[in-house]
Amino acid sequence: MKQKIFSVANILSIGLILCGIYIFLFIHPFIYSYIGIIEQGKTNTRNIKWDKLAVQYSIFKPQKKFTINSAIPGLILNKEYDTAINYFKQLENLGLANDKNYYLASFAYEQTKDYENALKYAKKSNDKLRETRVYIKMKDFDNAQKLVDELSKEKPLKPRIYLYQAELYMGQNKWKEANITIDKFLKINPKSVEALQDKARISRKLENLKAYRKYMKISRLIEIKLGNRIN
Repeated sequence: MKQKIFSVANILSIGLILCGIYIFLFIHPFIYSYIGIIEQGKTNTRNIKWDKLAVQYSIFKPQKKFTINSAIPGLILNKEYDTAINYFKQLENLGLANDKNYYLASFAYEQTKDYENALKYAKKSNDKLRETRVYIKMKDFDNAQKLVDELSKEKPLKPRIYLYQAELYMGQNKWKEANITIDKFLKINPKSVEALQDKARISRKLENLKAYRKYMKISRLIEIKLGNRIN
């Protein structure tokens, strides 16, 4: 009788230990995510080392889905595109990728100049603006123009159409038209680094060096500000 009670006690003890281990393994990565959130609240800086640790110690699908989705935007802001792509591939292999992931993957591939994959995932993201962007980078102006013309008919008009039309004009050496169009976008989004850099390039082509220096300075200040918000 004592032996039977002892055996039951052993089984219960082992069960409790295993349960405790499972609970620890499940919450472990979320501890790093929590530390990152607390630190960001105190410093206004996103330290991506906590995101990386959270992903590293994620074992189960729900963990990976949460921690990888939390990490990828920060990695992209920090220009760690290869790591972002690696994390995306993990999501894709697990069947957890969605349109937002495809969009970010396309952006990351674009930054590494892997335009084939950038276009592939732009199409999978069902975002024609992203697809247009990749075509412009590929200098496939015909397909880019077709999409811009198509998107220009949509109501309400998406502001980035002005940016992409300006870049198409730039590709065609139509600098005056590009200048007029980029101003339309900057009026809506004056802090777009991409647009400010385009405006600077256009200004230089139009031999307006004062404007060139002005817009390059503004774009650099915004880049520094964004960079200071993430490690």
